Amino acid sequence: MSFDTEVIKQGRGRAIRVDISTDNFATILHRYSDVAGELDGSNMYSARVVGMGPVKRAFGNNRIAASSTTSLRLDNADGAVDWICGRENIDSAARARFRIYVVLYEAGAAESGFSAKMLGEFVLSSWPTQNNTAVDLQLADDFMGKLGAGLLLPTFADWMEVGTASNNPIIYGPGLPASLSINTPIQLAFGEDMLLALPHVIPVRNNGPGETYENTVIVPLYSTTDTSAVSQDLVRTVLVDKFTDPLFDSQAQLLDPGTTRSIRMLNRNWYAGGAVEDGSTPINTWRVEKSPAITKNGLSFRIVYLVVATNLGDQHFRGPVSPTEDPVDQARNKAYLTAFEQFAYQGGYSLDAVDGAGPAYRAKASRVLRWYVRVIVGSQVTNAPAVPESSFGIAHPVDVMRDLVSVYSSATVDTTSAARVKAGSPFAACSGVVQAWTERANTPNSPPPPMSLRQVLTELAQSSDFDVFIDWSGLIAFSSDVWDFTTATQASGLLAFSEADLSSMTRWVPSNGERGAPFNRVYFEGGKSNPSNEEDVPFQGPFDLADAEVPTSVMAIEMSLRQGWRPFRQQALDPWKWRSVDGVTRDRIRFRTKIGGLRLELGQYFRITWTRGSQVAGPYNAGGDASTGVIFQCEAITYSPTDDVVEIEAVWRDDTSTERQYLLDDETLLVRSKGATSGAVTVEDSNSVFVFGGTINLTSMGVQAGDIIVLRDSTQADDVFTRNRALRIVSVDTTNELTVDASAGLDFSYPLGGTIANADWSIVRSATTYPTAVSDPTNYPSGGDMYGKATAADGTYSNAETGNRLISG
Repeated sequence: MSFDTEVIKQGRGRAIRVDISTDNFATILHRYSDVAGELDGSNMYSARVVGMGPVKRAFGNNRIAASSTTSLRLDNADGAVDWICGRENIDSAARARFRIYVVLYEAGAAESGFSAKMLGEFVLSSWPTQNNTAVDLQLADDFMGKLGAGLLLPTFADWMEVGTASNNPIIYGPGLPASLSINTPIQLAFGEDMLLALPHVIPVRNNGPGETYENTVIVPLYSTTDTSAVSQDLVRTVLVDKFTDPLFDSQAQLLDPGTTRSIRMLNRNWYAGGAVEDGSTPINTWRVEKSPAITKNGLSFRIVYLVVATNLGDQHFRGPVSPTEDPVDQARNKAYLTAFEQFAYQGGYSLDAVDGAGPAYRAKASRVLRWYVRVIVGSQVTNAPAVPESSFGIAHPVDVMRDLVSVYSSATVDTTSAARVKAGSPFAACSGVVQAWTERANTPNSPPPPMSLRQVLTELAQSSDFDVFIDWSGLIAFSSDVWDFTTATQASGLLAFSEADLSSMTRWVPSNGERGAPFNRVYFEGGKSNPSNEEDVPFQGPFDLADAEVPTSVMAIEMSLRQGWRPFRQQALDPWKWRSVDGVTRDRIRFRTKIGGLRLELGQYFRITWTRGSQVAGPYNAGGDASTGVIFQCEAITYSPTDDVVEIEAVWRDDTSTERQYLLDDETLLVRSKGATSGAVTVEDSNSVFVFGGTINLTSMGVQAGDIIVLRDSTQADDVFTRNRALRIVSVDTTNELTVDASAGLDFSYPLGGTIANADWSIVRSATTYPTAVSDPTNYPSGGDMYGKATAADGTYSNAETGNRLISG
């Protein structure tokens, strides 16, 4: 039985069920309820729950749901709950986790037909209190427990402990710049912007010349849990900012590896032997490596870093020198050589570290101030983009959140809601760093406390315009206010609340400080002023909304939005192209209803009718028919077990149902059949009659005149098109033969009797044979919203005659 089906039926019994575990639900230690019985159909529950507070789920103003709390009173007259009380049981209390359910059952001589909905998974928010007869527990959902802890990343000290001298350049102890500590955590990096790399490390070698990392410097980039082999294409561009030599150009110098990792400086390519000519061999100045596995906080990390050569030699970089060459150019060339060989941080190295690296490092000066590296993929694991030839990986914020939640915490992601939000915002992108090295600026030798996942997710969600919350099942879920394809196709089947279902209805426009407050002017804060230096911009704007209900000339209502995780290329463009932000004033409502309100989930759309009785017309009247009522989106749900009342808070979204977006329907619904399912095709009668071999029945497949047959001859090269055609079907002659329209001279150059391989043909519907409400009522309901070309002028779909129109958008 489905809970959502049973909860609206009369005569159902209701119980609160509590499962308690101290080993993360590998086993159930105690089973309590407010009704004794086998409430899960097999296990007995003791009636110890004598009171429970409301349970609330709600979106937060900062796009991260607030932690839900509740209270639980347990009967302890016989002392059976002493196991969680007092100092002697504090270990058990700390381990205790609580899953709370609402259970429905058919009441009778013997209860049966149990159906349950989990209200959430909870932990103690304070230690239990006890009196003579009862134990009182204060509980909080596990959102804070799993996401509120600090994110522990590997440090240099951890890196020193793994691998061997052949695969770990710092195993014997690195020569760290004075600004670094061996306890500095190595950052996570996501997205496509220039990454501030760590000031480089001089590898200290104890075994003399000939070692793997002799005469090199190491530039750590980021840490990752990705176990795949390292690719040299991970690093696309290196920016060194900047040399202090006065003869140098004041701008940072670009080192662009291309596919061979050659140096470019001031538009000059440097080649072995100093020659600058086409066909010469570029010098490989660095390579990308990945450290051995580092176990930290139960996770397996790897460090991605550059190995940069410093012993390239004068002859590699001097370039052509002649008596007529500009003396400044000669000096600049020589200065570049000196600077490139002297990779050292401005703060300098300790003399001990320099001596340990060998006398050749003693004269290394402070010339390179910072490194910036443009990388592909970075720390991303979930749906990491393939490494392209000449472009960069794009990180979708949903995928980054899934990585952060599923990899770095014990929480579980609701993949369905994640996929839906991602599909609704396919062009969303993010770029950011977790535990960034820039955070050490004021305390270089004392790394700041680790950021919590909650802090990271909050910044990411605010920059991405969607909500992160805990659903009724205790999963990390996602929601956006985009009226997407899924919502549109479900519009006719949304839950509906009529006047009789409501009590205590309240309506208001949110004020400043409330979620959803109206605004007409926007500032964006927390962005980057430059794609490489990561300096924050206090504010970007203002941007005035032309369609806001309140003009700025009447009253300026300002809104400040975060965009710290927005890629620089998006921040530099019109923000309305990238942000899901509008100036529409939206009502908020709050009402109470019966326990059937638990059918709703946060972010879900529903319909409501509010007439205020028969005396005065209501704001959401819709003729009194709840099934056609006004559309709202649920943003808060509170369930009170005391009286089985559910309080709903929601935001008005009725306008989104009329502002249709241009979305494609499911193209697989248009396919009648593909060649792989039947025999080959024989071409007959001047290329206009096709006979299908094998077991095939064109009639039962539904093939009609007007459909399109698509053919391809796989024996020809990809750039030959004389045997690649899409032809309209004129008639279906028999169960395995049809005639096509060849009047336009579409000669396939097939000899009579030629065949087309199984996998190289398909039959699809055309605009004149598109599905209808009769042929496919599930996917194409009459009067439903159709997204694509098969719609009427107003955007609705009814039948084939009104189809084949392109809507705006």
